[in-house]
Amino acid sequence: MPPAVALLTGGVWMLPGRALRPVGDLRAQTAEITAGDLGRRLDVPPADDALGRLARTLNDLLARLDDSAGQQRGFVADAHTSCQSAEQPAHPARGGGPASGLGGLELPRSGQACLAAADEGPGIPAADRSRFTRLDSARARDTGGSGLGLAIVHDLAVAHHGRIRIEDNDPGGHVVVCIPATDA
Repeated sequence: MPPAVALLTGGVWMLPGRALRPVGDLRAQTAEITAGDLGRRLDVPPADDALGRLARTLNDLLARLDDSAGQQRGFVADAHTSCQSAEQPAHPARGGGPASGLGGLELPRSGQACLAAADEGPGIPAADRSRFTRLDSARARDTGGSGLGLAIVHDLAVAHHGRIRIEDNDPGGHVVVCIPATDA
């Protein structure tokens, strides 16, 4: 084989390997990430090319997975703690008031099925109504509640393309959950 052909063959053989090395590096980094270290991120190549965009997209995905896993860990920790509580009676709308309970099912013309619950308890402060997480005031468990109810209801409503609304009941709170009504 002439030396020029051998040199050309070697160059052609090495070039794709060298060009694909960053892809292999990215794949190897991705393969090393486990559920226990979702906070880890991939090295992003300096060039703004397809590989760099892929690395950034994968890092964004890892961030969303890490956030989701954190929310699940918090939910499980709260649920575990609430299961340790000695007083966990089931009440449809915990508020401590004598008129706690379901307000009824409405089928307005908007195509939504709405379920309302009201109580005469302390209500939910307006500043906390957009947060569907366990409120600090529920952490004391002095009323026997776990403080998870609204977070669970919110997640279920959103999973079914619905929404939850919290209003004053004077005294207490009024919670309305609406989901799309479907034909049976």
